[in-house]
Amino acid sequence: LMSYLQKWTYGQTPRDVWTIVLIQVNVLVYSMSYWTQQPVLPFIIQQFDTQYNADHSSYSTAFGYFQTMVSLLQLIGGPILGKFTDKAGAKQSLILCQFGSALSYFCLGSASSLQWLFLSRITTVLQQVMQTAQASVAQLTDDTNREQSMGRLSMAYGVGMIVGSSLGGIITKNTSI
Repeated sequence: LMSYLQKWTYGQTPRDVWTIVLIQVNVLVYSMSYWTQQPVLPFIIQQFDTQYNADHSSYSTAFGYFQTMVSLLQLIGGPILGKFTDKAGAKQSLILCQFGSALSYFCLGSASSLQWLFLSRITTVLQQVMQTAQASVAQLTDDTNREQSMGRLSMAYGVGMIVGSSLGGIITKNTSI
């Protein structure tokens, strides 16, 4: 098992191998979590928006504002977490990113109005898991195999995106959202 994992991750030591495996699993879970919510969010926003607007026509505008706000927060968070990663290290940065993601999802699940839904996304400024994972993998692999290791990290994100989106679609279809 260890020789297979070492070939898969290109880690130099057994500790590096297990660290890269955990990072890949971390990215997979993060990606699944993020993409599971995406098919559900428009319907949640529609439910909250209809509490305030009788014509039911403005939820698409609210969803557009919502996605724009999330994108801006992630854009702002990239350099901030990059600087934090340089100063504190990739491990601490990855922990902070996962904490921010968990807090964001908890607040999303607890939101009871459109305003709280928007406020729940403030912590998306910390959702920089992929960038932090790339920094970690770059530190743990040698120059000759770094591209392959980064590619496998991207594959973990892609698998999470496919599985998460499918799961979100199933949840949307089979619940009363």
